[in-house]
Amino acid sequence: MTILCLGDSHASFFSGLGTKQNRYMQPVYGEEGKQQNIIPYFKSLRISGDATTAYQLMRRINVLEKIVNENYKEGDILLFCFGEIDCRLHMSKRILLNNEDVNSIVKECVDRYFKVILYFLDKKIKCAVWGVIGSNPPSLPYPNIYKVGTMEQRNKITILFNNLLKQKCDEYNIKFISIFDHMVVNLVTNPECIQDNIHLSQILMPITIELFKKENLI
Repeated sequence: MTILCLGDSHASFFSGLGTKQNRYMQPVYGEEGKQQNIIPYFKSLRISGDATTAYQLMRRINVLEKIVNENYKEGDILLFCFGEIDCRLHMSKRILLNNEDVNSIVKECVDRYFKVILYFLDKKIKCAVWGVIGSNPPSLPYPNIYKVGTMEQRNKITILFNNLLKQKCDEYNIKFISIFDHMVVNLVTNPECIQDNIHLSQILMPITIELFKKENLI
């Protein structure tokens, strides 16, 4: 049994590689570059390009289905790893700059994302969902064009997103796993948990494995 970790660049965390000292980013699936997966439980399947946000993910359904068909075997688990880009940039822009209603914006995004999850669940594929991680702290500079608001504001949006997403998962008996509370305290993201500007360091992998074991996924 393998957990197929399908997502944007944050799926690279499940390769088992990447620290502050030795940064690593999993090559995009299907593109040039050797995929590396060193943890027996996980297989990182990274996609990129347009519509890799939770909000727009249905536009990539053909790409997702192709990857799943090429990798999924009976007994495997399909883990969805999307939403960080939405929380850091797109939803934050609508909420913090355009003054749109936070609850409506986040709910809309979660509902659109979940349609993709249900698409695969309806195909009798066992699914799980990875919660969005804490937003990058100011001590790790990141171009302003790729983020909106303060770390605290973005983390508030992330909390709401994860809470609504977990509610959806509970409704359909889908496992929801989140490392957020292990890296964020009082809305402040611990920079030691980040390997570069926004991606998780393997310092969090032991806790992650325990969370998956707790949910009987490994």
